[in-house]
Amino acid sequence: MAALWLIVHLRRTVPAGPRRAVWLAALGLLASGAALGVVAHGLALPAETLDAVWQPLYLALGGSVALFVVGAVADWRGPAAARVALPVMLAVAAGFYLATRWRGGDFVVFVIYEAAALLFALAVYGSLHRRGALPGAGSLALAFGVSLAAGAVQAGGRARLGLGWPLDHNGVFHLIQLAGLALLGHGLRRSLRAPAP
Repeated sequence: MAALWLIVHLRRTVPAGPRRAVWLAALGLLASGAALGVVAHGLALPAETLDAVWQPLYLALGGSVALFVVGAVADWRGPAAARVALPVMLAVAAGFYLATRWRGGDFVVFVIYEAAALLFALAVYGSLHRRGALPGAGSLALAFGVSLAAGAVQAGGRARLGLGWPLDHNGVFHLIQLAGLALLGHGLRRSLRAPAP
């Protein structure tokens, strides 16, 4: 729901362009992956059905992460560089998906893939913020840092929180990710109104 709201908000507040298109696609894939996650985690499904749900879920998450990198490249080097990065990152996302199949759906593969992509985006936006080269770059860097922290909480498997009902490490991960999405939206609204550096 948060990713869908961001899509609507950015479409209303940010002028159209290739950079906006990349980020809207990334958020669309993120929302799709989240919706499939509701099915995978929220319903008692037979093992073969659950495995079938995880396939498009991994594809959506892998594509979203790839587009985060492409969006960072667009903000760092411009739309032409992003057009070069797009097929490369889509191939990397396909490789990530095949690796998850080869490893029997091991989520650790996604954690490693996501961490590498988010560290890249964090470095890009941290550098842009330090140079004052792009409005909103600080919020974007912080968003990717929060997402990395959320991934660490999820991978750790020990976090627990009670907010009227108990949350395990996955629930805590999603709460932290909501904060990351809010920061991402704030940063994107500011950065996409400015020309790429």
